[in-house]
Amino acid sequence: MESKLQQEQQVANYNYQYFSGANVYIKMKPSDSEAPATNIVECAGISYSVSNSQQPVYGYASTLYDAMLPGRTIVQGTFVVNYREPFYIEKQLGKGYLDDDDYYSIVEIGNYLFPLFDIEIWFGAQKGRSQLIRQCALISSGQTIQVNEQVVLQEYGFLGRHIIPLKEKKKLIVGEPIIEEKKVTMGEPVYTTSTAGDT
Repeated sequence: MESKLQQEQQVANYNYQYFSGANVYIKMKPSDSEAPATNIVECAGISYSVSNSQQPVYGYASTLYDAMLPGRTIVQGTFVVNYREPFYIEKQLGKGYLDDDDYYSIVEIGNYLFPLFDIEIWFGAQKGRSQLIRQCALISSGQTIQVNEQVVLQEYGFLGRHIIPLKEKKKLIVGEPIIEEKKVTMGEPVYTTSTAGDT
């Protein structure tokens, strides 16, 4: 049987112009971790949308709006995984964060102690066409079990901060630290740290 790495390499050999679910796969990782994202092999589907609460402003006797008030943006979505064991996704995301002794008392849906995570959506193993949902949080989890031959699935609901192209992962985000490299006369780099959004 071929390994997952061999399958990904085979997918990367094809120059897809269009995609189907068969050549899309999902990876996840804690947002503040530098480790590579984990391929969630059991993920059977994902859906998401971006919404903004901006509102139109109408002037006196205007039938068409004259301006737009800025709103707040949020990403909402769900993904489903083939059920294998309790807390499968929580365990994948919580690796390295939690002790085994108090694990089940911490990784609860909606618990503020649970680390935020990123979702990488890879299209045909082409990074330039893939997307990244930043700083997600799990908000729901559920199952529907029927007495038939269908695989039992577990559905998770999540909220995300925003979506960017995967190749722009280092894009500056307001509130996140910025590390700048400056050269001095001796040729040695000097690093300074500030916060995105500072003036």
